[in-house]
Amino acid sequence: QAEDGIRDRSPSRGLGDVYKRQMLYNSTSGPNWLIKWDLIMPMERWYGISLTPEGCVVNIRLYQNGLQGKLPDMNLPFLEGLNLQFNSLDGPLPRFTFTKNIGEVRLDANNFSEPIPDFQLPNLTHLGLSNNKLSGSIPDFTGMQKLGKMWLERNQLSGQIPNFSNFPLLDNLYLFNNRLTGLIPDFSNLPNVSYIKLENNLLIGTIPDFKNLPNLYSLDLSGNLLTGTIPDFSNPKLSDINLSGNQLTDSIPFFSKLNSLQSLNLSNNYLYGRINSIPLNLKSLILANNRLVGEIPNFENQTRLEFIDLSFNQLSGVVPDLKNIENLISLNLSHNKLSGDLFEFTNGHPKLQVINLNSNQLSGTIPTYENSPALVDLNLSNNKIEGNLPDFTSTSLWDIDVSNNQLEGMLPQFDNLPNLRILKISSNGFYGKIPDFLWRSNSVSYTHLTLPTNREV
Repeated sequence: QAEDGIRDRSPSRGLGDVYKRQMLYNSTSGPNWLIKWDLIMPMERWYGISLTPEGCVVNIRLYQNGLQGKLPDMNLPFLEGLNLQFNSLDGPLPRFTFTKNIGEVRLDANNFSEPIPDFQLPNLTHLGLSNNKLSGSIPDFTGMQKLGKMWLERNQLSGQIPNFSNFPLLDNLYLFNNRLTGLIPDFSNLPNVSYIKLENNLLIGTIPDFKNLPNLYSLDLSGNLLTGTIPDFSNPKLSDINLSGNQLTDSIPFFSKLNSLQSLNLSNNYLYGRINSIPLNLKSLILANNRLVGEIPNFENQTRLEFIDLSFNQLSGVVPDLKNIENLISLNLSHNKLSGDLFEFTNGHPKLQVINLNSNQLSGTIPTYENSPALVDLNLSNNKIEGNLPDFTSTSLWDIDVSNNQLEGMLPQFDNLPNLRILKISSNGFYGKIPDFLWRSNSVSYTHLTLPTNREV
């Protein structure tokens, strides 16, 4: 006799009869699965099923297989893993009453709804319920001491985040893109947590310093309603901080203890004051849309920087020399009050792809960017730049915007820029003919040319 996946090798009863009684098949539109089970074959040959030597089901993996309907509370006492991601299962989640040995539940990317049960699964290490329609509050899950991964993002969960009193092994806490409210706990009971991702909720209050989390590696609290100052974090392994899109005030901390920090995003807040010293190992510095003033700090020791975005602030003075940042990929200093010679700080970056210096007070002439072969996007508009417009032969430019400057001379034909699709040159003193490539382009609908206020173009 076999029950719900337990072995039945009796010649008088085929495994098909056993399978037909199984709730999983009946409840999830089995005949419509993408890869169907051949019920005549032995169970160990059914797609996505793993058995013990005794014939008990230990693993079900029917990832992206067209399952529909409600998931039953299956009686599979030896089940250790369940992966039904990317299907169309709906209704409430089962409580897994008869699967106490289960270690991994992956039900991401379905249509499950209603609140999450307060599971009592002492062996569970992975709980994946992301990308569903789950609602209600998050249980404290006191009966799951072995849990290491909690992925509940992209649902409709509400209420406050529990302080999770019993997760000594939790490493991943993903609760982003929900409707969570209230204060952020200090998570002092999660000593091993590495990833805290709470972005795009409705969280309020100040940010804890998380001083009791020595293994914290990535912290994302962006897109909330957080206020107050930014803590001067001291977590030795912290590599990624994203606090953008909040209502944070005061100045930026020095972060002098964050020797592992590689990415810092504090954009779209109300931060003011000067930019203090920047951690040495940073690869990405995003401080856009704040109220920062003063000069841009010298980046001579930040040789690993790849992305710099200080746009939409009130920064002034001369831009420091950036030639030592050989890995620079994107530079956005637009909408500030920067001055000085453009040529001095933007010429000679082999990996540079994007330069946006729009709406400053920069002067001088435009470099040829012959040492920047990867350059695809150049925006120098709304400055005080003079001289001729180079043909940028050695670049890979797609977009050029030099409008509203003091440029003059004959307009280049840009014959060596086959991918050029946007050319904005208005409010300058150019003359000559419109580049021929515009009429030869195979993607004319994507080509944008602005010419007003030039001479005889």
